Amino acid sequence: MATDINNMDTYNNNEALMSAELSRFWSTVNRKFDHERPQLNFSPRVPVQLHDLVNADLQPENDPSNYLRETPTKLPEDLAAPVYEDDIGLVGVCDVEEEVLEVTRPTTTTTTTTTEDLHLCSNDRTGGVCVVDGGEIGGDVPATFIVSGLRHYECPVMGMYVHPDIVPGFSYKVRQLHSTRMLFKGRSLVLESIGRGYGKRVTFVGDSFNTNANYFWSDTHTQGYGFSIALVHQGDNFTIMDANNFTVATAQVNKVTEPQEEVEHTVNSLGCVEKKARVGLLCKVSYFDSARQQVHLLLVKGTAHAVKAKGSRSRAVLKKIVDCCVGEERGWTLVAGTDNVRVSVVSGENINDVPTKYSIKGLLPHELPVIGTYVDARIATGFHYRVRPADSRRPLFQGCPLLLQAIGRGYGKRLTFAGDKLNNNENYFWSDSNPEGYGFTIQAVSPGDYFRIRSSCDEDLGRARVFRADVPQVEESTTISTEGHLTKRVRVTLTCDITFNNEEDHTLIVTGTAVVERRGRVARVSRLEEVALGSQINVLFRHSSKTLLFVRE
Repeated sequence: MATDINNMDTYNNNEALMSAELSRFWSTVNRKFDHERPQLNFSPRVPVQLHDLVNADLQPENDPSNYLRETPTKLPEDLAAPVYEDDIGLVGVCDVEEEVLEVTRPTTTTTTTTTEDLHLCSNDRTGGVCVVDGGEIGGDVPATFIVSGLRHYECPVMGMYVHPDIVPGFSYKVRQLHSTRMLFKGRSLVLESIGRGYGKRVTFVGDSFNTNANYFWSDTHTQGYGFSIALVHQGDNFTIMDANNFTVATAQVNKVTEPQEEVEHTVNSLGCVEKKARVGLLCKVSYFDSARQQVHLLLVKGTAHAVKAKGSRSRAVLKKIVDCCVGEERGWTLVAGTDNVRVSVVSGENINDVPTKYSIKGLLPHELPVIGTYVDARIATGFHYRVRPADSRRPLFQGCPLLLQAIGRGYGKRLTFAGDKLNNNENYFWSDSNPEGYGFTIQAVSPGDYFRIRSSCDEDLGRARVFRADVPQVEESTTISTEGHLTKRVRVTLTCDITFNNEEDHTLIVTGTAVVERRGRVARVSRLEEVALGSQINVLFRHSSKTLLFVRE
């Protein structure tokens, strides 16, 4: 019993001591909060704007003003919390000023670029610094970025933003901004696809079918990328046409001399994307005109047109380059692709005839022109010709070479050929019967002709019979002797049945120059010179220093 009383007294004493200590503690705390806090020299707070966070790289990295600072903030009175002591009563109210950390940016004396001073890249790409906004693109993330270092002919790609003029199916060159480094070794590649999401995967045509390493994400490079369009490439072929849509020359791009700048981007009612870009090229130009037949290296400037059909897998096709300046001449149009149809310009004044000038289209290189009042001076009576209208593939007279008997006079000249009937000859036409003109092909050697084969030593080697003469024969020259005899040299390629002395027959390809002489009313081939045989036999004659001569029987 005595032990329990002693324990109770000890408990009461301890409780009294704890109460006294607790009272002194709260008194000390109350005095601490009553002390006046020292004044701290902090910079005033400046609200943070979105373009300041995006354009944080414009501030110096080691500027101490970029760090967070502690700013005292006084709490409202209704948020001040009273403090009570358990089982003792109200000790005091803590009317204190608590310190709150806030993310602030201090004021600075340096001038920063604001969004009002910048231009939007979607409306104007003039280089320098511009603002891009994904909210202007339907369905994209409404994020705003500041792009700098962009050239005037480039479209920006940065972060989540891809410029809407960048379309799969067109070719682009890609450059990292704030750098001269070009991706993909500086090549212009066809853009295959643009991914979705925040970091968009931009994929170009790969170098192999199995693996494709030609891709990157739009946010891979923090400074962004610059895309430049490439509608015309080195090696492209064009047909040059004048203001009347006549073909006058062909051109091949030797070098792209300046960046191609996109000037127009439209989508038509069919969903096709049409782009126009200013281009500067160095081209090899080959004119059809005989006065300028050599190849010229000329500067070409104009506006290229390309169209991409609707569909994710379709590719852009270059159509033409309009308003071209070829060298120092303006008003030309370059149509993509090489037109095999030639345009020949003829003038009657050059042959002492009616001074008319014509453009005849569609002649083959071996054909001689006849159009309107003009008949080529190399066309002569007494020779055999095959005639074809310039606007048709089907020749006249069922494709048979006929003997030209007469060429009339006047404006529309009648050309008369040998007929099957002496009393009723229907093998004729006038030079102006077809407005598009005619093409004449000479026929010096025909199937069924026989020749004796002789060497340069006048040695008789055998006999040859012409089996086929399908390859067009090309006239090389025309001469007139003092006696008035007309001689033509015609390049021929024949298939002959050749029989050498005491040997079996051989069917060989024979090429040579036929000498055709007109001493009367009808011309006749006299011999074949510069003969070459499509066989190893020709090698034997070459080594023996002997030349072959085919003499007409």
